[in-house]
Amino acid sequence: MESVNNDGANEYAQVCDKLIDILSASKNMSQTKTNKNPQSEVVGGIIVELLRYLERLEQNERGREIAKKRQADGIAAARARGVKYGRPVTETPDNFGEVVRRWENGELDIDEVLRRTGLKRTTFFNRLREYRDPNR
Repeated sequence: MESVNNDGANEYAQVCDKLIDILSASKNMSQTKTNKNPQSEVVGGIIVELLRYLERLEQNERGREIAKKRQADGIAAARARGVKYGRPVTETPDNFGEVVRRWENGELDIDEVLRRTGLKRTTFFNRLREYRDPNR
């Protein structure tokens, strides 16, 4: 079981004692802390473990927030240095306009266009769409 800091453990132990007292009192109004029955101690122990679990969960959540912030800071610093993220952009070749014109006139088939431009089919049609509508 993960260790919890001493202050937290002491606080939970105090809460546990209070819960055991409450559970004992509700089960038998005449019962006192020194006269606890085993059932109430088990329930109290379960509650303490639940509280410890909740504390660890909260610490993990804070840890994730810290990690996300550090990651965002690192990405911002890298971008400031000019590091680019994502897939590299395929440049449109210089001869693109001429090849497209010849393809549209039927002088070249699509395989020849792809060979001359060095583009894959999907990239070619994406660049063609951008070429025809530059505002895109």
